[in-house]
Amino acid sequence: MKLNKDQVGELWDEITPKLYGYLFNTLHDWSVADDILQTSWLKAIEALPNFKERNGGF
Repeated sequence: MKLNKDQVGELWDEITPKLYGYLFNTLHDWSVADDILQTSWLKAIEALPNFKERNGGF
């Protein structure tokens, strides 16, 4: 799957606040939540070429 810059931005805007809030509420540490958020996004971006869209995608 290939996403353009705007599509990645839309995903970021939709997912990041929810994921960051979840991570902080679970871990109670902003710096750890930030590190895990960054790692999660890097893994997601790296995995995009292998993503197979089914039933409407995300």
